[in-house]
Amino acid sequence: MHSDSDVVAITGIGSYSSALAHYLLRNSECKIRLLGRSEARLANLQSQFSSNRITFILADIRDADRLHTAFKGATHVYHAAALKVVGMSYIHTSEFIKTNVLGTKNVIDAARDCGVSGVLFISSDKACQAYNPYGIGKALGEAMITEANMHVPYTTRFASVRGGNVWGSRGSVIEQWRNSEFIHTSNPNITRFHLSMSYWLAFTVRVMREMHGGEVFIPICPTWKLGDLARVYAQVSGKSIEPTPLMRYGDKLHEVLVSEHEAEHTLDLDWGYCIEPSQAIRDVWHYESHPHAERLTREICSANRPRLSDEELRLLIMSGETK
Repeated sequence: MHSDSDVVAITGIGSYSSALAHYLLRNSECKIRLLGRSEARLANLQSQFSSNRITFILADIRDADRLHTAFKGATHVYHAAALKVVGMSYIHTSEFIKTNVLGTKNVIDAARDCGVSGVLFISSDKACQAYNPYGIGKALGEAMITEANMHVPYTTRFASVRGGNVWGSRGSVIEQWRNSEFIHTSNPNITRFHLSMSYWLAFTVRVMREMHGGEVFIPICPTWKLGDLARVYAQVSGKSIEPTPLMRYGDKLHEVLVSEHEAEHTLDLDWGYCIEPSQAIRDVWHYESHPHAERLTREICSANRPRLSDEELRLLIMSGETK
């Protein structure tokens, strides 16, 4: 966990970023800087916090100069700011590039110039075997974050975390169903990784502490099938299921957190998985591997991982419905 001398900057003001700020306020004594480009959302978040340990900064990661100002004196950066709606990434691809790719480059440069100790890039399962513009941007972000460790001086460590959709977060299927009259589903055989916010927060903070630089870390996640989730949600909510003829453009039937190609470079750390950088990259800054860990033998796909039972799904849905 972060110490009282740490100054943590968090880019973005979405579900993860605001939850991380609350988490750090509860579990550490560090100071926090929360960066966002929407003045309305930033003002709304500011009204939810009463601590004098948090500072709200109106900033866009596309603005390199503003990031240098925001990161001055910071010890750690959690980089979560991104454009995220997959469908929109096909319509506004250039805007996604400006924020998700060029913005990430700005974060890297500002963090290094300001002497930040550690930078953690919040990636997505859509970065693995990416084919829609959002996922491709996240994949490029992971690559740039790993490559950043090769630049002199080697005083800033950079790593990534790759997770699935967080349960109940903004844009998740559960949120959509809660706000709709019907339960809209496409292919009932779609599978997705289940990631709770509490686990995701604890995992990312641990990664920041234990990363060596250059890795991509992956949490250990169970899965659910869309048809099962919809059926149990209908039982709990009383809403009707309304099938739609097609999957959303850009969606996959199954998600992958570690590809078959990446598996041979991936360690099982017991508390998570770690894709290590290539030998050519690690030689530059003398990367040290994580000890006492076994290598994976197969990909991590939502189609072949342990699945949540109906009762587990029911408990998840009921806990969310009563919030």
